[in-house]
Amino acid sequence: MKNAEELKESALIFLQKHFLAVVATADNSGKPEAAAVFYDIDDDFTLHFMTRETSRKAKNIFDNKKVALVINDNQELVTVQLEGEAELDKEGFMHLADKLAQKPSLEKLNLPVFKLPGSNVITYKVKLNWLRMLDWSMTEDLKIEDYRAAFKETDL
Repeated sequence: MKNAEELKESALIFLQKHFLAVVATADNSGKPEAAAVFYDIDDDFTLHFMTRETSRKAKNIFDNKKVALVINDNQELVTVQLEGEAELDKEGFMHLADKLAQKPSLEKLNLPVFKLPGSNVITYKVKLNWLRMLDWSMTEDLKIEDYRAAFKETDL
């Protein structure tokens, strides 16, 4: 079983290899919404993503800054769940667009996010405070009643 520091290191390596997450938000009545977003993450577990300023997630974050994210890899059989608080990052669009363009898997793709005019796109930074990582490739002999043992979680 990994200790908290080993878990953070493994999770960060995994998160920095990927660029697509599902972010979950809720409006002020508690109605949930989930959407795929392109993201990048810093070494200090600050995650950045962009969206249109008129999107449901942007409206929800205006009312409720708490977000949850999931990043999954079907090939590696790994998933990471994250929680934190989002805040508007007024200077972050070009920095995030540059970081995403440097990802080997994205450099040749003509992604819609790079076509969005900067004035209608906003960037959020999320200071993460909790993570859970599950690596199903390590749990071949795990009995279903012991599935919780496969989850490794920590506060950040």
